[in-house]
Amino acid sequence: MKKYYNFVILIICLLIPPLFSAEIPVFLEDAEGEISVILKVIDSQGNDDIDILVKHRDISKQEKHKLIIEKMKKRTLDKQQAILDEIKHNLEYVSEYKSFWISNVVYLRGDAGFIRYISSRDDVENVFKNLPLMLVMPVDSAIATDFKTGSEPGLDVIGVKTAWEMGLTGEGSIVCNFDTGVDGNHPALLPSWRGSNGASVSESWFDPYTNTDFPVDSHGHGTHTMGTMVGLDGGDTIGVAFGAQWISAAVVDRGGGVQRTIADILSAFQWAADPDGDPSTSDDMPDVINNSWGVPTGYLGACDMTFWEAIDNVEALGIVCLFAAGNEGPFSSTIRTPADRITTQFNSFAVGAINSQTLEIASFSSRGPSGCDSVTIKPEIVAPGVGIRSCDNGGGYISMSGTSMATPHVAGAVAILRQFNPQANPDQIKAALLTGAVDVGPPGEDNNYGYGVLNILKSLYNMPPPDHPLIHTVSVSVIDGENGKADPGETISFGLTMENLGSVSNIYAGLTSLLSGAEVIEGSADLGEIGHLDTVSTMAFEVHISEDLTVGQQIPFALEFFSGDWSQLY
Repeated sequence: MKKYYNFVILIICLLIPPLFSAEIPVFLEDAEGEISVILKVIDSQGNDDIDILVKHRDISKQEKHKLIIEKMKKRTLDKQQAILDEIKHNLEYVSEYKSFWISNVVYLRGDAGFIRYISSRDDVENVFKNLPLMLVMPVDSAIATDFKTGSEPGLDVIGVKTAWEMGLTGEGSIVCNFDTGVDGNHPALLPSWRGSNGASVSESWFDPYTNTDFPVDSHGHGTHTMGTMVGLDGGDTIGVAFGAQWISAAVVDRGGGVQRTIADILSAFQWAADPDGDPSTSDDMPDVINNSWGVPTGYLGACDMTFWEAIDNVEALGIVCLFAAGNEGPFSSTIRTPADRITTQFNSFAVGAINSQTLEIASFSSRGPSGCDSVTIKPEIVAPGVGIRSCDNGGGYISMSGTSMATPHVAGAVAILRQFNPQANPDQIKAALLTGAVDVGPPGEDNNYGYGVLNILKSLYNMPPPDHPLIHTVSVSVIDGENGKADPGETISFGLTMENLGSVSNIYAGLTSLLSGAEVIEGSADLGEIGHLDTVSTMAFEVHISEDLTVGQQIPFALEFFSGDWSQLY
């Protein structure tokens, strides 16, 4: 009798859920066979200790990265340990599981009865079905010209060319997309892949499904979005930040019926937070993640919180997260989740699409207000998203339309703003994007255009200044006393007006001719101390034009600015 009694007590302990158990969601109540879920673990500690580190100015980016990730890992392990022990003790009911630290969740696939049991624990806050995620599919596409000289028309309306003239091409920044993959062999993309620049494959390419060791894209969508961020092929400029490098996570619709899920996106966030798996390094981490995926209204419900913690944690590390608003317009309240989030002014940062020719909102672009409260205005900003020519699989080019085409323009802008000031945090960068946007449509912020059209030059004016000067040449004029042109046989002066977008500094300038026959007579100038956003003008440069040069011939010059160890070449 005694053995029987002990056996009964054991069965009761296994079957009776703990007191104060979590509510079992409807989808799980009658589930049978094998299912896949995400367990959200209760965490009452909050993020105060991480917030303190984020705001700490006396810690280097590298040290901050290490300390924050260590705190994330310790906290989640402490909170998840009992659940993980339970899973390990019942592996016969489990097909697959994974503990996350980027968000305090556990992915679990296994027997529905066991998952019901473990979901009833009092340390489980919520249970989410591990649903497939939906690509923000283009509304149309067409084969485009294979190669052309110059830059794409959409780049003309976002103020990027003046930034290029200042040397701001995204150099030193890393962009990342969570998409269908990337054709790593595309001539406009291969040179800027991190894996082509000395980094390991594992820190440059994340493929949890096929585990390829080189970027591939069976769909083509991710190749297109990456092209708009960084694409450059000789004289064919497709990308906003063609000086940046890229990494990619192939975690959205892989084509051929391969659907990726919530767990894959969480895995991608965790990878992007520390691509090389070494928290003590931070130069492998992207500056921006372009998200051309989302869940349409009606699937998870408005304001779904599944991804919030992961987004907050990668942004705490310094990564800017951007989301395509969706292609469910022109109806109101059609912003996808998590793009509909309104926890702060900047979370989540949603991007709509305009026609770059007319600056009108695209009919397909999802509109606000946010479904979270049916009041807060969305999206945050708009960018060109109609007929955007970019990279296609196999080395060609294709034109696509969608908010997925608009968002990479903003991601490229982030790479440029981060090059301008590497110390700027995500909120400062997002604030500069908003305040620099050009208002279109009804005056003020609205549910079609948000704050307006992306303008990179104006956003630079609203960034915190870097710790060095950065000169914007406002105007250049030729002074010759006659027709304002450099004619053969003349000696001319340059009239320059310059503005300092960086820190206060004593600045010197030097002019060099790049053409024989144009002799620089006076090529240096002491511009004095120029403050942040101060303007200075000078006519210090003199050049003699040889009589051997012909009328209409272009004369290239290099203008370089100096201040201490800093220099900038025009």
